[in-house]
Amino acid sequence: MTAPKSSNQIDYQWLDRPLGAMPKEYPDGHHSRPHQHPRDQLMYAVQGVMQVRAAGSLWLVPPRTALWMPAGVVHETRMRGKVSLRTAYLAPGLGGGRGPTLTGVSPLLHELLLRAVDMPMDYDEAGKDGLIARLLMQEIDWRGLAHLDMPWPADARLRRIHDHLLRHPADADGLAAWAARLGLSERTLARLFVRELGMGFTAWRHRLRLMVALSRLGQGAPVGVVAHETGYATASAFAAMFKRLIGRLPSDQARRTSALAPA
Repeated sequence: MTAPKSSNQIDYQWLDRPLGAMPKEYPDGHHSRPHQHPRDQLMYAVQGVMQVRAAGSLWLVPPRTALWMPAGVVHETRMRGKVSLRTAYLAPGLGGGRGPTLTGVSPLLHELLLRAVDMPMDYDEAGKDGLIARLLMQEIDWRGLAHLDMPWPADARLRRIHDHLLRHPADADGLAAWAARLGLSERTLARLFVRELGMGFTAWRHRLRLMVALSRLGQGAPVGVVAHETGYATASAFAAMFKRLIGRLPSDQARRTSALAPA
């Protein structure tokens, strides 16, 4: 009987192979404290949604997407729901991403990742497993996906707004209400958003709601329910925001993620 493959990431950092692919299951709420890896890392959840903070930004990584994390970048993760993770560790320098990047996962890359985690850690580079490893690295889309990360606020007052709206994205309080709550003028808070986060409050809240919506659609929630949960009065208003920011309708996104859902 073959021994189970290691689920300890340390075992994959010093391999004499260009690729090491690790399977691991995580419970809801699991938190990995800030850490880094000697190898580049492609994190892909077959099931569940990851929340990842790194390099001054926050990502919610839904199904059908993966997060590229270069070697040496400090990051921390939190699992939203049960997560079935497939991680590819690549020798530094083989990847094309200079910073953390959210990237789409094609049906082929999905299958290659599932196949790679079944390969022995000392796979034959000249054989079929070596071909799979090389094809997997070629199939990663380094162009990334726009609008799917959130700048992480350093200011404690902005973090208070961020943390509240991440938990309660439907909260309709505007900039004036938040300014009063924080003891600031509306103009001061508006300037703080632009200075720290590079955008105004309304644009930032749309981005945050989009991230939450992507994670909920990835968990299988109906479009109408997600629209309500993220503060939109109608499904059509939600769909208009969604398409404007990422170029497709939420119903299309739901079909894309369900196509790769585990049986």
